[in-house]
Amino acid sequence: MSDEQIVYGIAFVTLIVVGYVLIAISIDVIKKIKKASKKNTEDVKNPLNLTPKMAKKIKETKCTCNACGHIWFYGKQEILESSCDAMQNCGKSMMCCGGCLPAVLIPDKKVLDLNKCPKCGSKAIKKEEITHEV
Repeated sequence: MSDEQIVYGIAFVTLIVVGYVLIAISIDVIKKIKKASKKNTEDVKNPLNLTPKMAKKIKETKCTCNACGHIWFYGKQEILESSCDAMQNCGKSMMCCGGCLPAVLIPDKKVLDLNKCPKCGSKAIKKEEITHEV
């Protein structure tokens, strides 16, 4: 074996290891985010001794497009799903770079861009956080 083949072999193995490490890290991060999300929704305080159903608060982000006037809302769940889909696509790409041929057959997740209008695609939007009491 020549020195060049050894270098290419080491680079190939390194790419595979880095891909698997990134996937493991992203799975761990996703689990932690989901766990924190569940914990935050369960820790609703009840200062007026109301039933828990009445004291629950939901936070959403209201977006208004400055170009077409379209209004839409998103919450923590949409942010989490968008982040998870982006991490999965990144992990898949790293596996493909490392030479994992079956990874090519895994379809890409559609990542929802929350910073642009879903109707016209403009990034000129105004955001405001809204809290609903349920």
